[in-house]
Amino acid sequence: MRRLSGLVIVPVAPMHEDGTVDTERAARQLADLLGGGAEGVFVMGRTGGGLLLDNEQIDPVRTAVEMVREGRRIVAHCGALATAEMGL
Repeated sequence: MRRLSGLVIVPVAPMHEDGTVDTERAARQLADLLGGGAEGVFVMGRTGGGLLLDNEQIDPVRTAVEMVREGRRIVAHCGALATAEMGL
């Protein structure tokens, strides 16, 4: 396993007014961050976004996986407020 190193950015998840994730803006944001030299991204890890969203957190992670090139890293928040929400 390769160690996580370099500049890993924790982007803010852009949201629509109705509270859903704006995946188009998220994709543009990731392109800017990766184009600016980020070695990786920590998706849905800022300000509790991964905890507050339900299945919506899958879309930003999917977008990151599609955009991030080999050699860069993706860290995806995968926790929940309760173990019942994690399917345990």
